[in-house]
Amino acid sequence: MRGFVLMMVVVSACGDDAAPRDATTAVDSAVTDTAVTDVADTTDGALDTRVDETAVADTVLDTVEDSAVEDTTIEDTMVDAIDVGDGFPAVPLEGFGVITGECGVLDTELTDTDHPSFFVNHIDFGTNGWDPSELEELSEGAQTMYGNGTAGGSSIESEMFAFEILARCELAGLIKTETQIVYDSPSSKITDILVGIDDEKIGVSVVRAFHFPPTQPYTLAEAQEHLSGKLADIQVSSANVSSEDRWVKQILSVIVYDASYLDPIREAWDGFDTDLKGDTILMVTVTDGDDAVLY
Repeated sequence: MRGFVLMMVVVSACGDDAAPRDATTAVDSAVTDTAVTDVADTTDGALDTRVDETAVADTVLDTVEDSAVEDTTIEDTMVDAIDVGDGFPAVPLEGFGVITGECGVLDTELTDTDHPSFFVNHIDFGTNGWDPSELEELSEGAQTMYGNGTAGGSSIESEMFAFEILARCELAGLIKTETQIVYDSPSSKITDILVGIDDEKIGVSVVRAFHFPPTQPYTLAEAQEHLSGKLADIQVSSANVSSEDRWVKQILSVIVYDASYLDPIREAWDGFDTDLKGDTILMVTVTDGDDAVLY
């Protein structure tokens, strides 16, 4: 997992550690060379030596400084979350809401085109919930999604937090929002988000598992209805997405009102045939606390 992140970490580590040590060595060498040639300054040959050595030292220093600047520029383009000291940042990354459960789990599942997979996590909104005044507490990708809106409906908050889980747990980056993804057929079913994880393009479809009143038992029939429609749409959008946006596979992010909904969802998932599930990654996120904004 995280091949892309690891590559950037190695570049940054070299820039941070190697440049200062080499620069100090070059400066010390220049000072030493100057001191030695001052003593021998009585002959033209010694003076020439002094000039040559000083020029060499200056060249070395300039080269090291240029390298340090180049590495700094590379480092500035890296994801802010990268922790050079540890190699990878600890997940979940900081942000709005407390994330628990299966986090930082996507690895071979991203490119396994033969098998589906199933994960569960939680996000707790606390007692005050979330509102747009707290937009800056979300990732840049989620902020972009909020600004761009959706292709219709009132699902922007659930889609934003589906992305937040992937950004904070799987270091996902936003590539395109729902209205930006291109399809070969204008009548195709569409997916909600195009993200990058481990240098792979991944489509993300989002559905809310919810009914009213929400505290009434959530049934197997409801779970089957909510999931089967989205799983079928995933196959259509995957078949019609343009070559420029083509993803390796899709994640179906299920935003769940509370933990009592989990058993029907798992039962429905286990009961679907392999053709319907395909290679989809099902990521179920239970929302806890004051989560009304999502529903």
